[in-house]
Amino acid sequence: MNGSQQICFTDSAGKALFSIPDNGLLCLFYGNGDRQCVQQRVCNPTGGNPAK
Repeated sequence: MNGSQQICFTDSAGKALFSIPDNGLLCLFYGNGDRQCVQQRVCNPTGGNPAK
């Protein structure tokens, strides 16, 4: 994969919310103090949901 690719997160209407670089780190912080960090990778460069 090309390191300059971006992963774009959108809402249900398709509006871009934020993006991170391929292989970037996404950290989620929860109200109860828990935290989860995961590395994000492009898995379907043509777009769409590969699970469908």
